Amino acid sequence: CFHANGVKTHAWLMGLLPSQTKEELIADFATIKKCIDDIDNVYMGSFILFPSTDMFLQPHKFNILQISEAKDIHYDGYTFSSTHNGQEIDIEKLKKYLNETIRPFISKKKFITNRYDRFFDDKFFAEKNTVLKQQGKK
Repeated sequence: CFHANGVKTHAWLMGLLPSQTKEELIADFATIKKCIDDIDNVYMGSFILFPSTDMFLQPHKFNILQISEAKDIHYDGYTFSSTHNGQEIDIEKLKKYLNETIRPFISKKKFITNRYDRFFDDKFFAEKNTVLKQQGKK
């Protein structure tokens, strides 16, 4: 419906949220695969925990067990461990699934970019689209 009317669609997705399970991430990936042909631009980032947010200030409400400072606080936020239904989440397994399964799938199908690149650098975006068209991805 959107494409028929000349409207481009963009998906800015976030994974690795506190208490997110691998099953939920897999379900998100299934949705991406189902909708990929109707999306023009996709980006899937990782959740970043920053101070002064509700999750940081009241971690128990969001199943966050522990918060520790990351190497680059402005870029990486804080690292955390969390639970789902009383079971601790293995965030490293989720990161691996995101980085080795979801992101490669998206990058093979669509132009994957950081949202700031997309909106603030039209020349960059136009050049990337040209390359994708030449590769038969657009």
